[in-house]
This record gives sequence, C-alpha cells and structure tokens, in this order.
Amino acid sequence: MPATATAFGSLAGSPFPNELIRIGSDNVDAVRQIQARLNEIGCGPVPVDGVFDSTVARAVKLFQARFPDANGLPLSPTGRSVR
Repeated sequence: MPATATAFGSLAGSPFPNELIRIGSDNVDAVRQIQARLNEIGCGPVPVDGVFDSTVARAVKLFQARFPDANGLPLSPTGRSVR
C-alpha cells in the first residue's frame, strides 16, 4: 500500500476488508492489529489484548480527529474502525 504524508510523518496504509470493528467486536486479530497501529502512530497507549473497549474507541476517535482519509478529507470521529 502507498504511504501517505501527514503532519505526523509518512504513514503506510494497510489493506482493509470492509469489516466494521467497534466496541464489543469479537474479531480479536483485527482488534489487536488496530490496537498495535494506534500505539505505533501515537494515538495510544492502549493494551494490545484484542478487546475493543471504550479506551480503544477513544484512541480511534483521536486517530480520526488527527488523520485525513486517502483523499485528504477529514474523517468523522465515530470511534469505530473499518478494518
């Protein structure tokens, strides 16, 4: 995936299979990947335990407030992640 230049440096994208991940999601592998990525880009700290709880939702909202989409448009801070 191509990298996107942001105020936080260049970030490589990752593929996403269009699965909505939110509080209570049971896709442990996807949640762990999201948690690790949130920590990596400075939107944590969140535990990498595969549990999507309110702490992770707040970190996702922070990510959504800081980063644009692939077209440079602002994201809507919903606290949910499409992975």
